[in-house]
Amino acid sequence: MVELLFEKSLWEVKKSMDKQIRILVVDDLLTWREQITRALQRGGFLVDAVSTPTEALNRLETTLYHILILDIRMDENDLSNTDGIKLLKRLYHQKVTEAIKIIMLSGHGTEQQMREAFRDYGVTDFLSKSHFNHQIILEAVQRLFIENTAINLALKVIWQQGDVRQAVLNLKIGGNRVKSQMQAQMAEELEDLLCRLFKNAHSILVRPLIPGYSGAAVLSVQPFYEEVGTGRLLVVKFGSIKHIKLEHENFKKYVQPFLEGGRNTTVVDVRYTPHLGGIIYSFLGASQHKLSDFGTFYQQAKLPQITKVLEWKRYYVNVSISAKLKDYRAN
Repeated sequence: MVELLFEKSLWEVKKSMDKQIRILVVDDLLTWREQITRALQRGGFLVDAVSTPTEALNRLETTLYHILILDIRMDENDLSNTDGIKLLKRLYHQKVTEAIKIIMLSGHGTEQQMREAFRDYGVTDFLSKSHFNHQIILEAVQRLFIENTAINLALKVIWQQGDVRQAVLNLKIGGNRVKSQMQAQMAEELEDLLCRLFKNAHSILVRPLIPGYSGAAVLSVQPFYEEVGTGRLLVVKFGSIKHIKLEHENFKKYVQPFLEGGRNTTVVDVRYTPHLGGIIYSFLGASQHKLSDFGTFYQQAKLPQITKVLEWKRYYVNVSISAKLKDYRAN
C-alpha cells in the first residue's frame, strides 16, 4: 500500500485516507500562525497553532500530531532568543521526535543552527520565512509525509474481539495505569501505532491476547495485503516508549543470540507514537492455530521455551542469561 501512496499526488493520498494528517504550528507571531494554518487547511490538513513552547508541550501531551512546524525564535524583539531550538532539544530527549517529524521555520536562522538541528535532533526540513509562500509549505509537508513518515493512514483496523479502547485500558504509561480519562487518547495513539507498524498492509484483523506482567499488552494481528493477500499471523506487544525500548534492547542482547532451530522468534519492526511503542514479533515455524495466550504459556513453559517469547525480563532482570542457561543444563 505504501508504494502506491508514494506514487500518488498529495491530493490523491489524502482522499484515500480515513484519518487526517495532523500538524501543530508553533510561532510567536499571530500573522505567521494564521498564514501557515490557512495554507495547510486549504491543503486538507488538520492544523492547530500555538504561540509558546509551553503551549506546544501541553498540546503534544494531550493531542496526537504527525508533523510539527517550529519557529526558532519565539520572541521577535529578542535577537538572541532560540526558544524554538530549546523546545526541539527537549522533545528530542523525550523521544518525541521519533514519532513526530519536524520542520524548522525561521527568518533569522543561522547556518550553525540549521546544521545542529539536522545533525543532532532529527529535523526533517528547514524553511526560511523570507522565501515563504503557500506552495512551498504545502510541498514541504507533502514531501515530508510521503518520504519520511512511513505510515498508512488508510489502514483498515478490524477488531475481532473487543475494541481499541478496551485494548489500552490498564496500560502503564509514565508509571500510571491508563484509566478512563486517558483511554480515548491512548486508543487513538494505538490505532496510529498500528498504521505505522503495518504501513504496507491494506487491512489488519486484531485480537487482544492476555496482557503481559509489566504494564504492556499483546495483540494477535493478521495482516492482509492488496497484491499478495493474507500475510503471516504476527504478534504485537505495545506499551510505554520506555518499556518497549528496553524490551527491544534486551531482546537483542539476551534472547536473540540464544535462539536456534526452526521455531525462532524474530522482531519484524519497532515503531513509536508520542506515548506508545510497539514491536512486531514473528514466530517462525509456528502454525497460526498454535499461537497461545501468554498467561497460559507462562504457566506451562520451560526455560528453553521462555527464551523464545516476549517476557524475557521476568527471568533475566537479576540473573544473567548465561547463568540461567548453565543452571538449566546442569539439571
